[in-house]
Amino acid sequence: MLRTAAASLVAILLASTAGAALAQDNASRKERVMKMNERIEKRFTALDKNRDGAVDKVEAEAGFAKAFDRFDANGDGTVDKAEIAAKVAKGGKRGEAVERRMNKADGDKNGSVTRDEFSKNLPRWFDRADADKDGKVTKAELDRFLDRREKRAEMKTDKAKAN
Repeated sequence: MLRTAAASLVAILLASTAGAALAQDNASRKERVMKMNERIEKRFTALDKNRDGAVDKVEAEAGFAKAFDRFDANGDGTVDKAEIAAKVAKGGKRGEAVERRMNKADGDKNGSVTRDEFSKNLPRWFDRADADKDGKVTKAELDRFLDRREKRAEMKTDKAKAN
């Protein structure tokens, strides 16, 4: 499942879909993950600029920068809570997950995320998705990565229902 096997790609994909991120209600967690995975797969195709069926780190980094720019409304190189709130409100997107991700990315905890802080997540996600560690995430690697996400979401949902 294309999971862009190189954490960079997945980070980019997740960042670019952050506005449509998962809501917090456990009953539909798997459904939300599946919908997000569908969006990630569509973005994978867009990121694969050379159409070789894989996303390499350069392609992933370019996508990551583009995702950051969508949030950085005033172009000052940082994304603050007001920009996140505006993006979430404008698109009717779920804000809790977006805010949670941005807070996590805010390394110095000053209330805004710089491009550098934002891009530090790229290697982690890219490396998780890049199963064979060849510096590219193939569609098959992405698919396996997304399958694992869906299974984790299902387990969490089942656990929440049991409690």
